Amino acid sequence: MKIAVIGAGLSGLVAARELTRAGHTVTVFEKSRGIGGRLASRRVEICGRTAIFDHGAQNIKAPGSPLDTAARELLAPSEFIEITQPVWLHDGRAITPGDVSTNAEVKWTCRSGITALPKALARGLDVRFEMRIAATHEGADCVLLSDESGAQVGGYDRVILTAPAPQCAELLQNSNAAIEHRKAIELLEAAHFRNCLSLMLWFEANIETPWYALLATDRAHPLLWAARGNLGDPSAPGTYLVAQFGAAWSHEHYDDADDTIVAAAGSWLARLLGPGFRAPSWSQVKRWRFAQPESMLDFEAVNASASRIVVCGDALAGGKAHHAYDSGLRAAQRLMAV
Repeated sequence: MKIAVIGAGLSGLVAARELTRAGHTVTVFEKSRGIGGRLASRRVEICGRTAIFDHGAQNIKAPGSPLDTAARELLAPSEFIEITQPVWLHDGRAITPGDVSTNAEVKWTCRSGITALPKALARGLDVRFEMRIAATHEGADCVLLSDESGAQVGGYDRVILTAPAPQCAELLQNSNAAIEHRKAIELLEAAHFRNCLSLMLWFEANIETPWYALLATDRAHPLLWAARGNLGDPSAPGTYLVAQFGAAWSHEHYDDADDTIVAAAGSWLARLLGPGFRAPSWSQVKRWRFAQPESMLDFEAVNASASRIVVCGDALAGGKAHHAYDSGLRAAQRLMAV
C-alpha cells in the first residue's frame, strides 16, 4: 500500500517504521523542521562548549517495554546515560529527599540528546519537512491530501494521523467525509491538553547537592520540575537546568514575554538554591501548547474498524514516551488489517 503518516513525532515515526518494514511505501509529512515531537533536544554553544538541553521529555522509563527494546537495538551502548541520581522534592521554600521506591525506577537519556531516539527511528524513512497537511478528500480509490494553499500533495491508500487530538479533529473536519467521521471528531475535539512552559537555563553557580531533578511536592506549585541538563558533559562549568512550569501557571502566563517567564523561574530557584540562581547567564523559553493530555480517549471509539484513516497519539494512549510508541504500533497494525 501507499501510506501517508501525518506527524513525525514518536508515534508517527514508529508507525512509519513498522509499515515500511512490512513492505509498504510510506511518506511522513511533518509541519516543522524537525522530528521527535516532545522528544526534543536543543544544542547551543555556551562558554565554548556544546550544551544539550532536552526541553520536552527529559528521560525514558518503562524498562522492557517495546520502546526500550527498540532503543537498545537502534542506539549504540555508548549513547545511553543511566540516570542514577535521585529526584528530590520541593515545596517552594525547602528541598527534601524524594521517595526511595520511585527513585529506584530505571530511567535513561541519550548522550547526544534525547532526540537521538527519534532520529534513529527515522533512518531510511521518507520524511517531508515543513509540510502542513490541511485537508483530506476520500475518493473511491484513495485519500487525497491537500496543503494549506489547497494544493494536492498526493493520493494514498491509507492515512495515519498523529497530531495532537484537536488538530486531528480539525483535519477530519476539513474533509468531504466529515459526516462519516463525526463521532471521531467530537471525541477528538473534547480532548484537553495541558500547556507547559519549558525553560533552558545556564547559571555560572554550581549545585553541590546530589539530586538529578526537583519535583513540586504537591504537583501544584508553579515551578513543577527542574532537572539538570547537559548530562553528557558532567565536567562542563556551571549548572544547566531545564525548568518546567505546571499546567495552571503555564496556561495563565503562556503569552508572557520570555524575560518575564525567566524572571519568575529565577525567583523560585533562588529561594530553593540560593542567590546565584536568580538570574541565569543564558536562557531560552520553549512553549508547548499540547504538552500532555488530561484524559484518555478510547482508541476503538475514535477509529472505526473499516476506516482508511487511523488516528493515534498520546491522547489515545498516555502521556509518556512509551505510550506514544505503543500507540504508533497499534495504528500500524490496525491500518494493515483494514
